[in-house]
Amino acid sequence: MNDRRATARKAPPRPLPAKLKSSLPARVLDISAGGIQVEVGTSLRPMADCELRVQLEDGEVAVRAQVRRCRAWGFGLDESDRRVLLYRAGLQFTDLPAEVLARLRRYVDVEEARAEAGRAAAAERPEADAPVTEGALVTEPEAPLPPAPRRSGPVKIRINSE
Repeated sequence: MNDRRATARKAPPRPLPAKLKSSLPARVLDISAGGIQVEVGTSLRPMADCELRVQLEDGEVAVRAQVRRCRAWGFGLDESDRRVLLYRAGLQFTDLPAEVLARLRRYVDVEEARAEAGRAAAAERPEADAPVTEGALVTEPEAPLPPAPRRSGPVKIRINSE
């Protein structure tokens, strides 16, 4: 399937913490020159204007945007470790200075380079390829976590009509 986007998206190696409408916790999933995709714990009304504050290592960046779409995505945990329905929203920038976009992109590129360097260093470690000698401590690989218990019954969805 062809990608119809006018500009390419860049995803940070790990989601960036953010605040939407000054108090709603969000996570930035990807960034482009035209907009940003976030994950939030509540539904956002399409065409609503909002302010997004993204927390970077060197400070906070504030951008004005308009909600273009918002869809239920799946279940996750909130700050209190409660299971909640998560939404993914696409926000289109309405007022974005070029230096703010450059700062966001620079941060994503730096984090991506750090992650790549970490993967390369892990692949080059000699102890991973060294033969095991007699008397050496051998550890078992960590066992995968068991799957989460499945819940049956109705799903409750709260809709805010503001």
